[in-house]
Amino acid sequence: MSRLSDTHFDKIGSLFQDSNGNYFVGECLSPSLLWQHRDELEGVDRCPFDRESQYLRSLVSAFTAHAEELPIRPHCFFAPIPDPFEYPNWASYRQAVERWRTVCSIGVKVEGNKNRFAFCIAGQLLNEMVSDLASQNRNYVLCDPDLHLGNIFIDEDFNITCIIDWSSASASPTAELLSTPGLNGSLSPPKPSLIAAFRSGFRNGSQVLGPQKWERADKMWCVQ
Repeated sequence: MSRLSDTHFDKIGSLFQDSNGNYFVGECLSPSLLWQHRDELEGVDRCPFDRESQYLRSLVSAFTAHAEELPIRPHCFFAPIPDPFEYPNWASYRQAVERWRTVCSIGVKVEGNKNRFAFCIAGQLLNEMVSDLASQNRNYVLCDPDLHLGNIFIDEDFNITCIIDWSSASASPTAELLSTPGLNGSLSPPKPSLIAAFRSGFRNGSQVLGPQKWERADKMWCVQ
């Protein structure tokens, strides 16, 4: 992964190929801007971004517009979906899911105005955090925002042999590349053991990564 940090771009956006086979940075097709029908939202800036702050504000605007205009089921702000990795066994997890369904079925918990308002307030707070999250660095790096277990091949010795499906490859802020991916599909931040294993892949890179960069990478979980 550290090799991706050695490839630099001057804009944030997705990679496209022109008729001559050359790659260029174009419209940002980040999953946070497209998935769950967010591609249908109007007024969300997806053009190539010159500054990291512009990109982060675009992500926040998509989040807020989703809460205002699109279905948000099954997400309930004050009753998060149970995460199976937070329970000691499957039976405990299933019990939590049943309790969660009961809570959300009372009244208009999910699609109601109170739930949407809570997400909008969260979006406002995230927008206020952008100035602290954004770096002034104008060198952006290659990143795969769709990295998960289904795209990683390993051999019998558990060595990674290849990573497939780079269709979503983008020029992104360094903090996004350094943010440990949730490979198991969990909505919760990765466990410390996974974070340590992921970060070990950057120790032999050409760049010196200070604690401030890792702290910014941890905060990227708020807006992704």
